[in-house]
Amino acid sequence: MTQYAVERKESVVRRMLSSPDLSIRELSQETGISAWSLYDWRKKAIGRDRTVAGKSKHPGKQPRGPWPAWSVVETTARGQGCRQKRIEELERELRRKEKGLAETAALLTLRKKAAATWGEGEDA
Repeated sequence: MTQYAVERKESVVRRMLSSPDLSIRELSQETGISAWSLYDWRKKAIGRDRTVAGKSKHPGKQPRGPWPAWSVVETTARGQGCRQKRIEELERELRRKEKGLAETAALLTLRKKAAATWGEGEDA
């Protein structure tokens, strides 16, 4: 049994679903992928589309991946945006903490200098 890269599979499924005029046999000859595999991929993609759209036979169950190609692309783009936002939040928090550490270090240095200059007393 031949294993195909996920990207290739998604590309072929996307083309198959977007071109209803193109027959499975033509696509099979063009890509070199067996017609049986293409029929199977199409069936799974259409089944996932229905499940994702909420037309599942079991509405209480959550659909399981792998998702159709268009969904993967959309989810990946959305995920990158979320990751970018999270990275920015973490960088902002890191800068805030670094400023706090710098301020604490400066205060400790000033306290040591003051103690060395005036000595340690009750107020120190």
